[in-house]
Amino acid sequence: MVLGLFRSLRSVPQADSLYAELMEAARQPRFYASLGVPDTMTGRFDMLVLHVFLFTHRISDREALRDLGQEVFDNFFNDLDASLREVGIGDLTVPKRLKKMANSFYGQVRVYAKPLEGGDQTALAEALSRNLSTKDAENPIDTMTIAEYMIAADRHLNTISDDDISKGVISFPSLEAMA
Repeated sequence: MVLGLFRSLRSVPQADSLYAELMEAARQPRFYASLGVPDTMTGRFDMLVLHVFLFTHRISDREALRDLGQEVFDNFFNDLDASLREVGIGDLTVPKRLKKMANSFYGQVRVYAKPLEGGDQTALAEALSRNLSTKDAENPIDTMTIAEYMIAADRHLNTISDDDISKGVISFPSLEAMA
């Protein structure tokens, strides 16, 4: 299973629970069925990056959640590593691919943060259109709806208490509810 559930070398149950929720949110069928995100490894990576970004953005100024956030981030990269190996990428190539994926992640984080913080759906949609892979997309990606979802998700995440997050409890809005 491409970008399947994580295989962490060490397990922190709260981080595992949080990462599983990020994965579930990234796999919402509407991203792929009607918003134009290609249902490929690259498309799924883009949606996972988007959700990991939303999570890390939510906890970025919370010192008490820093270690847990690092565990979630580690799960993310352990999952990427395992997924690359699962599709047959060789041991010598995996680190190069991971470095490229990390650079992509950090690049996307930089361009999503400011428009998200300002609630600027148009600027966020423009950033998405520059960063989401359209290589395998059959139709144009509906970046305006994805930007709307990101803003709604950011607002929703800010209603979840730090205490709940520290217990591994988080949720994302449903794209179906936005239809």
